[in-house]
Amino acid sequence: MYLLLGVLCLSAATLMFAIALLGGRNPIRPFWAAEGIITYALLLIIGLFAMGCMYIFKSLLLEFPPGLLEVGYTAAVLTIAVIVFMKMKVRQRLKAFAAKSQSSQILPFDIEASNRKKQPATAHSDYSKAA
Repeated sequence: MYLLLGVLCLSAATLMFAIALLGGRNPIRPFWAAEGIITYALLLIIGLFAMGCMYIFKSLLLEFPPGLLEVGYTAAVLTIAVIVFMKMKVRQRLKAFAAKSQSSQILPFDIEASNRKKQPATAHSDYSKAA
């Protein structure tokens, strides 16, 4: 049972990492790929990865020859995770994002221009005072 839980956690961590990677590398960033959300997602991914490794290690220590049913379920989960990962086309999308970000012109931000204070409008001296 621990082998199946470990593989489930590792598969979920891998797929979540691929989704976070695609959202973070997209030049037109979706609303769900904000810095804070990706940060919390990466913490969850690291936790799932660690739990998956610990479950697999525990399964190797406690029940070393896993049952045939557990091996079958584990193979099915791995197969589904690999198929979903292949359908996501991560490698092609990352190449497209890199080409798109290189082709677009990025304008540098002028810090000095944003820090300059606007000069107040001065009164013109061509007004004549009534005496």
